[in-house]
Order: sequence, then structure tokens, then C-alpha cells
Amino acid sequence: MSTDARAESFCQAVSFLKKLDRQIHHYHPSMGHSRACNEIFRDLTAEEWSQIVHIIKEHDLPCRLITSNAYGLSLVVHSRGIEGVRPPALLLVFYAQIPFARVGKRAGNQEHALRRMSRLTHCGHNRELLDFYGFQRQMPPEHYL
Repeated sequence: MSTDARAESFCQAVSFLKKLDRQIHHYHPSMGHSRACNEIFRDLTAEEWSQIVHIIKEHDLPCRLITSNAYGLSLVVHSRGIEGVRPPALLLVFYAQIPFARVGKRAGNQEHALRRMSRLTHCGHNRELLDFYGFQRQMPPEHYL
């Protein structure tokens, strides 16, 4: 793939992730910028999840797990940037929005989502990306339950 084609592909991927982020949950203003809130507009489709995974791998996007009392387990997908500078978040996905997480009890959903998300967040290449951009090291996957 030529450099121009790769750059165009990256721009399309970023656009897709940003647009999807605005489609799947409500944002509210907070301290000068918007923050996702716990009001979910809709879940991801299986096709959207597959596209997210493809984009992360294809474009070497760093991703990480976060937890909070309000949202539980979430996946954050970041853009690319320069060494030592944390790139902006493009997409935030709550565990309950992932299509495969909608089976059985809520705790089981989170555990199942963690297994799927940690394949992206805890692989060796993503660890290298997180180090490159200066993110704090992630805890082992079981820490997030």
C-alpha cells in the first residue's frame, strides 16, 4: 500500500471511530470538554466490533482497559501520536455495549468482555505502544474484574 493510500486509510479509520463514538453513547459538557456519560444510545453490532478490532490492528492504535464505578469495564482506543505524548482517545466502549457480552448475568458479561478486550489490550505489541506513548502499565486482566 502506498504512503498516500495508507494515510487515507488511517483518516477513514479515525473518522469511523469518532463517528461511532458519538453514535453509541450520550455526551455531556464537563469542564470545557465533552465526557461520555453512562447513558448508552445503543450497543455495537458484531460488524462494528469486527471493524474496531481490524482498525486497531491495521493502524497500530494503542488501546487500554479502564474501570470506574459508573461504567464498569471499558475499552479506550487512542489515535497515534509522537513518542512520550499520550494521543487522544477516539472511542470509548463500555463492556455492556460489546455484542458478545450480552449473554447471561451482568458479571458474566463483564468477564466475557474482559477476555475479548484483553486480547487487544494485553498483547505484546499493544504493551509496546502504550510504553511508547507514555501510558501507565496495565494491570493483569483479572485485576479489572
